Amino acid sequence: MDIWAWVQAQEQALEEAGERSLAEAMDLISRHTVNDEHAAVDALLPEALSRARSLNLPWIEVFLRHWGLQSRIFHRQDATALSEAASLVERSHRADAKDCPQSVCTVQDLAAAYGLVDGPAYSEERMAVARETLSRIDPRWPCFDCINGELASALDDADRPAEALAVVDAAVEAIRAARADRGETGMASTRIRALIRVGRLEDAQAALDRDAARGRRDAFSVLRRRNQTALVACRLGRIEDALAALPTPEEIDDSPGNYREWAEAVTALVEADALTFPGPIGRALHQHAERLADGGAHRNAFDTRLCHARLSLRADQLFVAERGVERLESLLGRLVKPLGADAALAALQADVRAARAAREARRAENAAEPADTPEAALQ
Repeated sequence: MDIWAWVQAQEQALEEAGERSLAEAMDLISRHTVNDEHAAVDALLPEALSRARSLNLPWIEVFLRHWGLQSRIFHRQDATALSEAASLVERSHRADAKDCPQSVCTVQDLAAAYGLVDGPAYSEERMAVARETLSRIDPRWPCFDCINGELASALDDADRPAEALAVVDAAVEAIRAARADRGETGMASTRIRALIRVGRLEDAQAALDRDAARGRRDAFSVLRRRNQTALVACRLGRIEDALAALPTPEEIDDSPGNYREWAEAVTALVEADALTFPGPIGRALHQHAERLADGGAHRNAFDTRLCHARLSLRADQLFVAERGVERLESLLGRLVKPLGADAALAALQADVRAARAAREARRAENAAEPADTPEAALQ
């Protein structure tokens, strides 16, 4: 079933029945979500849900709750939405809602919520549920893109990027065969990430160029494309292009779903001596790590904090790096399985201890060596 054709038909029927506010809410909630306007989503959703339930419209209830979860899980990285995602899967599979075209998408919400809590730890379960769901739909469904994207994301988290790329490429070909008007636009960023991960940077750049010309224009997708453009350009040695594409800390602040790839891009640029660290970049990475941790996105919080601590050590901000190690030790305990996080932290701890010993040795030789200041931790 064409989900968006169904949505348009529902909105028209609601307007004809005098339920214009509910019809507008269906349109606006999805639109606000993809444009990272989440305060507007939160303002509209409770009343719209209440009205859908009072009118006994379970399909519309599923649609609205799904888009509320898209806002929380994919865009705001809010892992506390896990219980709501599980509840919606149960609701969408009852007799009065199981045929709703958006009911399949609720499985994606649940798998992605587990991915937020700890993507690598739950990768096998996410793959299994994605494959089971794909067995029940075909490439004519718009959600065929999303479920394949979730499968590719789980493979990526399992450090199997070549398999993730194969999944995306196969899905794109299937979609093209079934829907001549559609290509890879729904999966463009997933494919580009896989190309970057396997080191096919020129192919990633070509895919970015196609996506810039024909891809999605919503605020979230534009930021993701800019992050990926900055990373690819930096790795190809085109530093000016990378800096031109990179979103500013202010632009990225309200888009937590883009934090991970922004961290990857700024790390590459700092290591190329093209960006100053700490400064605004350091403050932003610190704030992103804190926000992700507060929302229960433990793995992404760990990875972001690790970037911040490593760059702090590189910049000789030793006090900040040591505080980062303390935060990482706490985050490590929240992961379902370490899966390399423990080794990464151990390596950082060793580097920090070595840097501390070297500094103390210098201070013993030179009384003019400046002392560490707690104020540095505010970077």
